[in-house]
Amino acid sequence: MSDLHTRIQRAVGAVECEKVMSRHVYWHSAGIHRDEWEEYWSKSVDITWGHGWGRQDDRYSYYFSYVLEKERNAFKTFMGIKLKYPDVENCTRLDGVAEYSNHLTTSPVIEVAEDGKSAKALWQFQAADTRVTACGPLSIWKIGYMAADLVEDGDTLFINGGSTTYFAALMLRKARKNLSVVTNSVSVATELGTSPTFTVILVGGQINSYCSFTYGSQALNQLQQYHVSKTLLSIDGVNENGVTTIHPEESVVARAMIENAKQNIIIADSSKIGKDGFCNICRLPDVDLLITDRNVNSAELEKIAASGINIQLV
Repeated sequence: MSDLHTRIQRAVGAVECEKVMSRHVYWHSAGIHRDEWEEYWSKSVDITWGHGWGRQDDRYSYYFSYVLEKERNAFKTFMGIKLKYPDVENCTRLDGVAEYSNHLTTSPVIEVAEDGKSAKALWQFQAADTRVTACGPLSIWKIGYMAADLVEDGDTLFINGGSTTYFAALMLRKARKNLSVVTNSVSVATELGTSPTFTVILVGGQINSYCSFTYGSQALNQLQQYHVSKTLLSIDGVNENGVTTIHPEESVVARAMIENAKQNIIIADSSKIGKDGFCNICRLPDVDLLITDRNVNSAELEKIAASGINIQLV
């Protein structure tokens, strides 16, 4: 093959790479994560990927920990907008609701596999990112890690739906060998259900397809059949008045979990501290431990601590 032919092939490959990265920047900036996953994400299960919150094992871990999480956040944001502006029309899709992320400069870099021919990985280096968050994915990962560290082999658990409890589930799958888990989270059940040594029960009932959790009378009836050693709860707000969520249907499920557990652990990033959700879950005396990150507002944390609740910062 001539040197010119080789250079042309490399140039064509570089252009194709730029096209992929351009589409990624567009989808990522517009919040259209599901379309990106369906069209461009590798269909192979024999892959790993890395992000700010850790390493994942296959394309479905990306789907559950990123695509669904982005859609949940969009739904929460949209519901908050609806509460403030009731005239806002309902959306069939919530792509990019109140989200704009722009990587101003991206450089695609291909890591070549051992055979010297095929691509092993495609890396994106960015010069700037306009997203600003209160705590960041790393804090959520650390909170989930701390929660998982409090769980011992042989424990029985309630775990509700939420991004932080999902990260805790990821850590539990890697760190523990013998657990019995009852959950209303489809994502948590899917993650933990891959471990052959875990007993995982997904309670039935109606399903919230946006946030991937079950609820309703059937779910409540099933929860009443169990009494567990620990509950891990992801919530939307906690202050001196108690623990809250934005989902009315989730509040009664979480309350049932609390009532049937020996120890109740709330895991929430600092953006939830001092905040009020739409529906009450419980009062602070019902909570044994609150795990949050160090970016928390100290004044709000002091108000919560005055109730006597144990607090762990990560």
